[in-house]
Amino acid sequence: MSEKESALKRIALAGIGAVAKGVECVDEFISGKGRECMDELVEKGRAVFRDGMEAGGDLQQKAQQKFDEFCEACRREKTDVDLDSMTPEERAALLEKLMNMQKAAKPDESAQDKPAQDENTDSAEGGE
Repeated sequence: MSEKESALKRIALAGIGAVAKGVECVDEFISGKGRECMDELVEKGRAVFRDGMEAGGDLQQKAQQKFDEFCEACRREKTDVDLDSMTPEERAALLEKLMNMQKAAKPDESAQDKPAQDENTDSAEGGE
């Protein structure tokens, strides 16, 4: 037998031995003291999982609190509008936006104004 064949044979036998030893260890683990060890590991896993869930809940609560604080700060922050530095187009867009906001804030008044205007128009036409 050559040196290469001998080395390959030894590697193959070592692999087979490792698998056999692994099977023995698993069998011992499951049948004997391994069961107690397994129960301990399961209980430890449950405890770590519970601790992780609590820590995650605390972290989520802190993140929500910081987000709420940030949103509140954004609501309180006001920006000044420098009309002199705006272009005529920007001023027109701002005026349109403000008018739309005003209409949205007072929908009842704008609805009441329209029929009054229509009645005035109708009465003016009827008089002629």
